[in-house]
Amino acid sequence: MRISGNSLTETIPINTYTVVDIYCNSCRLTFQLSGPQVRADFDFPGNNSYLTVNGGKTDVAISGNDNFIDLHHSMVLSVLDFGKNNTIAK
Repeated sequence: MRISGNSLTETIPINTYTVVDIYCNSCRLTFQLSGPQVRADFDFPGNNSYLTVNGGKTDVAISGNDNFIDLHHSMVLSVLDFGKNNTIAK
């Protein structure tokens, strides 16, 4: 799945294993994983965005800057942060 754009506000349901490429700046995105065994791998090169992941299991790779990633409600498998000034809440 690829999400691209600027200033998007969306809630995206995920029901099966999904790789999510997020090319988005100044976005507010919420990903709702449908169950505890559903996994999503996120690649996020965007900037100045707020991402929330609810449920499931996640791997996150961030190369963008000045983002807030909220993983409180997901089982975090791994986080790689190559950007600057990112906040990862888990």
